[in-house]
Amino acid sequence: MKNLITLFICICLSLSGFAQEKVSITGSVVDSAGVAMPSSTVSILYPEDSTLAYFGITNLEGNFTISNVKQGDYILQASYLGFSNTFWKISSADLSGDLDLGPIVLKLKAVNLDGVEITGTQAPILIKADTVEYNASSFRSKPTDNVENLLKKMPGIEVDRDGTIKAQGEEVKKVTVDGKEFFGNDPKMATKNLPADAVDKVQVFDKQSDAAEFTGVDDGERTKTINLKLKEDKKKGAFGEVRGGYGTNDRYEFAGSGFKFDKKLQLSAIGKLNNINDYGFSISDYLNFQTGGAGFGPGNMSFTFNSDDNSVPLNFGQNQYGNLVSGALGLNSSYEIRKGNDLSVSYMFNGSDRGTQTNSTSTQFTRQGEIQNTEDESKSDANYGHATNLRWKNDVDSLTRIIITGSANITDANSDLRSFRITQNGDQQSTLDRDLTSNSDGLVMNSNAKLIRKSASKIGRNVNGEVSLGLNQSLANTNWLNNTITPQNSEISENFFREDAQDSWNYQLSGAWNEPLFKNHFIEFEGSYLNRFSNIARDQELKQSEQNTQTVPSEFAEQIVSEAQAKVSWKITGDNTTFSAGLGVSGIEMENTYDQNSEEVDANTLNKSYLLPNFRLRHRFGQGRRLNLSYNTNVNYPNISRVAPLVDLSSPLSLNRGNLNLEPEYSHNGNLFFMIYDQFSFTSFFINARYTHTENSIVNARSFNPQTLVQEIEPVNFKDRQNMEVSVSFSTPIKKLGLMVNLGLDEGYSTGYSLIDGQENLLTSFSHGGDISISNRKKDKIEAELGFALNYTTSDYSINSAQNTNYLSQSLFADAAWYINDKWIISSSLDVTNYENSQFANAVQVPLWSAEITHNFLAGNKGSLRLKAFDLLNKNQGVEQFTSENYIGQQVSNILSQYFMLSFTYKFRKAGTEDPMSGFMKMHKMR
Repeated sequence: MKNLITLFICICLSLSGFAQEKVSITGSVVDSAGVAMPSSTVSILYPEDSTLAYFGITNLEGNFTISNVKQGDYILQASYLGFSNTFWKISSADLSGDLDLGPIVLKLKAVNLDGVEITGTQAPILIKADTVEYNASSFRSKPTDNVENLLKKMPGIEVDRDGTIKAQGEEVKKVTVDGKEFFGNDPKMATKNLPADAVDKVQVFDKQSDAAEFTGVDDGERTKTINLKLKEDKKKGAFGEVRGGYGTNDRYEFAGSGFKFDKKLQLSAIGKLNNINDYGFSISDYLNFQTGGAGFGPGNMSFTFNSDDNSVPLNFGQNQYGNLVSGALGLNSSYEIRKGNDLSVSYMFNGSDRGTQTNSTSTQFTRQGEIQNTEDESKSDANYGHATNLRWKNDVDSLTRIIITGSANITDANSDLRSFRITQNGDQQSTLDRDLTSNSDGLVMNSNAKLIRKSASKIGRNVNGEVSLGLNQSLANTNWLNNTITPQNSEISENFFREDAQDSWNYQLSGAWNEPLFKNHFIEFEGSYLNRFSNIARDQELKQSEQNTQTVPSEFAEQIVSEAQAKVSWKITGDNTTFSAGLGVSGIEMENTYDQNSEEVDANTLNKSYLLPNFRLRHRFGQGRRLNLSYNTNVNYPNISRVAPLVDLSSPLSLNRGNLNLEPEYSHNGNLFFMIYDQFSFTSFFINARYTHTENSIVNARSFNPQTLVQEIEPVNFKDRQNMEVSVSFSTPIKKLGLMVNLGLDEGYSTGYSLIDGQENLLTSFSHGGDISISNRKKDKIEAELGFALNYTTSDYSINSAQNTNYLSQSLFADAAWYINDKWIISSSLDVTNYENSQFANAVQVPLWSAEITHNFLAGNKGSLRLKAFDLLNKNQGVEQFTSENYIGQQVSNILSQYFMLSFTYKFRKAGTEDPMSGFMKMHKMR
């Protein structure tokens, strides 16, 4: 730990060495009458290409200060929406000391009789009410930059290492292109794949819900959104790129993307094939296809704590084990049929083949003693998935909107496994030698239709209705060949076959009526009905010899859930405050049945009612200051896999079965969110607190037979559990050093129960975390970021205090890129992770260092050669440690190791070109 902290401090001190003697530029912005103009944008531009060098916003008195300006020649541009821009020429001599420009006068824009502006120049940044608009051409970008690289250069926008975007301090949940959907709702699909030079404007705003946008009745829902407005010439042709690379150890990658946009139609295609653990799409996309329990990303080490259903995952990096070959293809189309009538369709394919070698050791603690397990496993997985998504929004007229969405996912998974396990309890020992082959196919379909209708006779009155349909089908076939030697030294050879067919479908009808009471006050009545039907059919056959074949009775479990809800809410809306409070009642009927050979064996029916209170407050104290408070309750009923008491003969030493008598869980959820964002200094402060209390929680009850070494597991309802999390973050620039600093603190507390051999076991867990990252603000030549994170967690068990666990993780990362010129780029990335667990003797440390150099060539830098080195230290390792209330273990797996790769990228453009200086200041005279 000391080494990591020392290294972090040394690099921070070296960054401060870049500070130079700089000056400040001050002044004020006023209109023709001398009235101050707050929130005006003041930009310092490079004269050669009009790109942004420095930036400021006037305060409430119309004053501005731009600090730490290097000596040189610049153009100052003052802008405000609806006013003509004003320019000042600043020479190097003017900046021999601090410069006070005094008042800068802006005049209203001239318009012709049709209301079209005839003078004006684009400002780098404009504030339009609640929207911040960036002019992309004002920010220097490289030929190889994608939109993500462009966003990093824009004041007020941050991009994390994994591509997560924050704007004005909040995470961006949605990115659209010219207002249209782009591969669903994943922001990274657009930012990682669209080239920077295709974008004209970047617009950041808080998007209201579809209902609020259309009816004008604010429901308090907001989604931080970025809209990318494309350049006109990019709407008149096609553009994209292709890439191919080959390296040591037969590593390879192939990728391509193509885009064709016009004013009404957007067509996009993205594809990848490689064996370097790059899925091609972001994690959220990949999850739609994943059918096996693998991790993601380039890898290194992770720790997971799990207590039945009360899991506290602690993942450091994104563990991806084994040798992986993966391919991905995405197609997207968005079409504007007419204004207010848009259709978006996307298709994605993902496939992977993985080979994994794993060695694991574990200790299980029971009231009868310790159980030791050692296992070697060799596994081959092949997973393939297809997903389609559709969204159609149609404003039938000024009073009626229809929104239809649909999705379909098809998956196919195949697995071959060979393992050998030794289980010991004192002098008792058993072994299990297993060969397994399995195949599973799945189909998931969902659709939703929503009608929103507002009244023509009474402002604020509106009604909406919604219909949802869902279907989930799967078929899994598995063959086991088990050879078991029991503690009594008996050898049992079994050939086991199982087929599981699972079907589930549901429909939901819902509606709402909003009625205005008086100004800004509304009452809303809501009602819904849900019906879900699920079943599992299982056929099994167990053959212990040619003469001894046991056919297990065919089993069938069925669950029917019906839920009816009625709610009434009181709402208050205003410019700065929205509030709602309501009370609902839910009536649930749950029927669970279990059959063998078509004859009913057991059944259970539950009828229960719940009260569902809720409230939500959203208050804005001013520009960039907001408080959100919310409380709601919900009912979580167990799915068919938890209630079906099916016999599972596949693992002789671990018997799992469901429980027909399970009842739903009832949860109380509270959330507090407070933010301060200063758009003048780009300083942000956030607090996010979440609390959940779950009554009648579902936990696992475990029992163990020390003679046979067999464990039985069954879910049961037992007492309550609770979870609380508090996150605090602070971000501010250090202007004198040209740095951006981000600080974060996280606290967590949770309690939950389990049952071990009939004895109550209470788990209490505390977690304490903190992180800091520092990055440079000006990224024209050098882009650097350094970060350090620490997490300390304690877990205490009432049943066995010897299992109380403390674990500490520390991680350091450093990223740097040097843009030598438009032809050469050098970049490097370092991750060092250190993990200590009190249940293990040795700490685990994994350093992962990668670097690459890129050379751009050909006309317009259309070609790029890149030499990449992965894991330069050759220290990457796949280690996973895990613990629970009666279990600790470690797993070591093969993982992607050192390689070197040379790749070539070619960008194709069949669109018009644009002179970056075209029209710049043609109709303006410098003062």
